[in-house]
Amino acid sequence: MPASASHQYHKPGHSHAPKSGRGAIFAATHAHRSNTNYTIGGFQVIKKWLSYREFGLLERPLTPDEAREVTHTARRIAALVLLQPELDKNYVAVKGAPLSL
Repeated sequence: MPASASHQYHKPGHSHAPKSGRGAIFAATHAHRSNTNYTIGGFQVIKKWLSYREFGLLERPLTPDEAREVTHTARRIAALVLLQPELDKNYVAVKGAPLSL
């Protein structure tokens, strides 16, 4: 389905997030607001991923592997966000077309 009307498309850029805690992860991944707010099933993907890795829950900071994983996830989301306008056009083009087998 096309993105919601409130979603804005932006090319990935630098975040204005603080440089500590979760903000450091966002800054390190150069995640734009459209990436960090990207939702699947109503959940913000990166926020949810990080919530399972809270210091209070694990009693340790993120490992380098975990930081790399969230970086890769942010990059995959950035690619999806950039593809969204084209995906929306394709959806509109085929939504009314009957399926022929």
